[in-house]
Amino acid sequence: MTLHSIRAADFGSPPAHQPLGYPGRLPDRSGLLLPDRMLTLLPGPGRRLSQWHVALDGAQLPGDTHRSGLVPLNYALLRHNQAPLAQRHPLLAIGSNASPAQLWAKFSSKATSQVLPMALAREVRGLAVGLSAHVSRPGYVPFTPVLVEDAVSRLFILWPDKAQLAVLDKSEPNYHRVRIDHTDVSIALESDENLSHCYTYISRHGHLIDDSERPILVPDAVSPDATSGSQDYILRTLLRRSGLLADTFGPDPITFIENAVRDPNLQDDARQIFRQLGWAASGQLEIELISRFGGTPENLARPAATTYELHLQPGQARDHRSRPIGEEFDWRRSRRGRMSRTCVFAPSPSS
Repeated sequence: MTLHSIRAADFGSPPAHQPLGYPGRLPDRSGLLLPDRMLTLLPGPGRRLSQWHVALDGAQLPGDTHRSGLVPLNYALLRHNQAPLAQRHPLLAIGSNASPAQLWAKFSSKATSQVLPMALAREVRGLAVGLSAHVSRPGYVPFTPVLVEDAVSRLFILWPDKAQLAVLDKSEPNYHRVRIDHTDVSIALESDENLSHCYTYISRHGHLIDDSERPILVPDAVSPDATSGSQDYILRTLLRRSGLLADTFGPDPITFIENAVRDPNLQDDARQIFRQLGWAASGQLEIELISRFGGTPENLARPAATTYELHLQPGQARDHRSRPIGEEFDWRRSRRGRMSRTCVFAPSPSS
């Protein structure tokens, strides 16, 4: 397991500043974002996320003299005077919301904390990544989740606090925020913890479909071949598919983006063209989710977000064998001699 941290500069520019680079450089592991780097976050088998460990790799936590070794995630958050996991909201990240550079840019522009845990899920079942049927203000065609029954993806789960979630909400004027429960989508972390629920942003404009009326899907967060998910590939494919689109935006990706940014009216034209060509669609499951949380064509869904621990009911968080997690605790002595209550697996009556 790689323990070294990743410097902020290594993630490059945010897609908002470099549209052809959308969705931005994504991490290859779970991590804790700090203002100047991402520290590696190591899962503990059978442990809740708050008990995962952060590899310091030279980073000094405020008020702590250690610069190496492993510390619990909640301890690292406490040292940065940030909310613990129990006061945060799980958010399934699609597109540039999984890009540290984009996240840093969003939070810094609103003077909001840039300390954010992000966990790479071992698997997300029932959800894939598609293309939203609109063009964003920076000029790229962004991603959106698509509920597909047999899909299996690897995606990041962000854990923003209340202030960070508010910033993310304001940065997504084209997306409904909905809650997806484990009955809708199954999400398993690398520690075998299955989330009972999480939030995600679904495009208010629907997703793009191919000539067979199937969603156009792009690679997930850790796909070894992400070429088909690059903005250059996506825009070239769409421009070849429609002469009307090429006549409106230009013949190549660079011209497409330049014209979209220069003339905001073209963003409205793009939505109309997608509908006119029959490329825009919304799945029934997405429509039901949006409606469930008060979303309409005119009003964005923004349900009041409960923290993970508050929403979680006993027995809802389960491991990959469907055993409840967190219903029993052991008292264990830490390396520093303190007694702590440690979450363990609680076998179900049928196991």
